[in-house]
Amino acid sequence: MGIELSRTSERDALSVRREIFGNKLLVTTDIASEVISRAPSTMRKWAMRGSGPIQPVRADGGLLWRVSDLMKLAGETHE
Repeated sequence: MGIELSRTSERDALSVRREIFGNKLLVTTDIASEVISRAPSTMRKWAMRGSGPIQPVRADGGLLWRVSDLMKLAGETHE
C-alpha cells in the first residue's frame, strides 16, 4: 500500500526535499505529518520535548523524519 499525499502540487511548488542520510530516506515535518495524520505542530512538540513515539534527525536548522519510522508508526512495513 503506497502513500498518497493530498497536496502533491503544493509539495512540488514548495520543492519539499527528501535527503539521504546514512542510507535513510528522510522527509520534512509537513510531509511526515500527512503520512501519520498528525499536525505538524504536534510533531515539532515531540521533537522539542523528546516525548513522541518517533524522533527526527536535526539537519540544517530543521527537522527531518525517517520514512522507516513513519511507516512503522503508520502500521506499514517499508523495506
